[in-house]
Amino acid sequence: MSILNRSLENDKIKSVDGSMLITSKYTAGIGNERFLRKLQENEEIIGSYCPKCNKSFLPARHFCERCLTRLEENRVAPREGILASHTEVTIDLDGNPLPSPKRVGLVTFKGFEGGIIHTLSAKDPKKIRIGAKVRALFKPKAKRTGSILDIECFEPV
Repeated sequence: MSILNRSLENDKIKSVDGSMLITSKYTAGIGNERFLRKLQENEEIIGSYCPKCNKSFLPARHFCERCLTRLEENRVAPREGILASHTEVTIDLDGNPLPSPKRVGLVTFKGFEGGIIHTLSAKDPKKIRIGAKVRALFKPKAKRTGSILDIECFEPV
């Protein structure tokens, strides 16, 4: 029954005692759900294409941010991107010191507006520089959960 439908028969309304585990306040949304499912199922980074603006946006979204057209067509981004910016992170989201610093960067992809902010590989820190080509490394399929963390990191090519 929706909020617009009223029931004046209170004896038919039922409740269940107990608790329900909620792990997130927000849903991914329609566009991001498509994006996350493709990461999990196909190791693909997808964006949305707007035929009216002739632009592709990453990550995928439901509406064009320029003309508000509903976006239904997806485009697959290349596995390799360009490191547009990066920084070293020394504290976690709660303000606690990390055991060791992490590198995080903004990765952009040819033909797409936007990009992905993600962890960078620590194998060769000297290769991490603005303009460097980087490649997405995915977790094994059995360990992917439909999260941005299905991409383990981006490593310099």
